[in-house]
Amino acid sequence: MSLHRVGLSAQLTIVFAALSALALGVMGTLNYVDARDRLMALGRASLVASVESRGTELSDWAGMFEAELAFQGGSPVVRSALAAYRRILPDGSNGTDPGGSLRGMAEARYRPYFEELSSRLGFSDIFLIDVEGR
Repeated sequence: MSLHRVGLSAQLTIVFAALSALALGVMGTLNYVDARDRLMALGRASLVASVESRGTELSDWAGMFEAELAFQGGSPVVRSALAAYRRILPDGSNGTDPGGSLRGMAEARYRPYFEELSSRLGFSDIFLIDVEGR
């Protein structure tokens, strides 16, 4: 069908409808791009805030850990436990004393303290390491 056979009013209607469809398509695309960019910016801002918050929490936890480590390192109970285990394992080995009685007494005396400490601090275990690394 040729546009020459269609009347002027029908041609104008078709042109206006096509221009309207084109304008709606352009507006929809621009709105989509704008909304996408805004959502991406909000997502990035939220992610940055979350990372900064986690960084602060981790830094606070590390500070608490260092303070607790310094405090417990000077604790008389920790010093006594280290001395007891040094008597049991003077060479720094991971063995036991021949009868096991010294280790058993040390375990009975110090284990409750260290279990309570690990529970209070949220640790799964606590290791006693002296300044020589034993």
